[in-house]
Amino acid sequence: MAEKKRFIDDFEEYEVTEEHHPSRAGTVVRIIFYIMILLVNCAIIFRVCMAEDPKAVKNLKLTDALRAAYAEKGDELEIYTQSVYDMYTQDGVYYATGLFFCPSAGELQVSVRYNVRTADTAITGTPEGNMLAEALFEAGRFGVPSLSAEVIKRQVASTVTYSEGEMRNGDFFAFRLTDDEGRTYTPNDAERLTRILYVYHKLTFDGLPEDNVDYYLEIYPSYGGTPDYSTVLGRMRVYSTERSREEYSLSGSEKKGLS
Repeated sequence: MAEKKRFIDDFEEYEVTEEHHPSRAGTVVRIIFYIMILLVNCAIIFRVCMAEDPKAVKNLKLTDALRAAYAEKGDELEIYTQSVYDMYTQDGVYYATGLFFCPSAGELQVSVRYNVRTADTAITGTPEGNMLAEALFEAGRFGVPSLSAEVIKRQVASTVTYSEGEMRNGDFFAFRLTDDEGRTYTPNDAERLTRILYVYHKLTFDGLPEDNVDYYLEIYPSYGGTPDYSTVLGRMRVYSTERSREEYSLSGSEKKGLS
């Protein structure tokens, strides 16, 4: 605090205020405090931006099936959007968004997202890990005869991991669409996008009937480009007849692109 000293001269009494300047250490502490606040705010803004999916994932993809349907229906073509019923798989690893359904074109579009830091837990211990475990068991590498192959599989699964770079650049997953009638559809188009921690697969399925059915997206492991359809890693109901849907309004540029 400032201190006041009183002086008296021959004419009047007056006060002089002496200012105490902060120490250098106090100034440094304040600067560090302000920098920390700035970094925390930047981290919050970054996380908020990352939570928002890129436009390429959320936007409608103009396809040949939609162009053919638009040529027949014109502005009467109906394309619907809907909030994905099961937005996450049960384990929380996979997330779905960007749903578009056009009954006249028999087409459904949906995007799947996963985090490169966590998605490897869904595939470790499956065929690659199991094959390694079987080989170790047969070779007696563990040196403990009482250990079963299943125990070794669990041990291998706990050590087999993939780096963030491998998960970001590798092709570890396959996708199919199924409906209530047991019909199965493979994507005729799959666009892969990456964004820092996330990988997106924008999937397009054609040949869907106009029946009033629910659609489910199933995720499988893929090894060397060969899907393992016997192992379901995750399942989401992406389109539901129980949930209301909204008609999507085509923009002028989209209509031009479909013409």
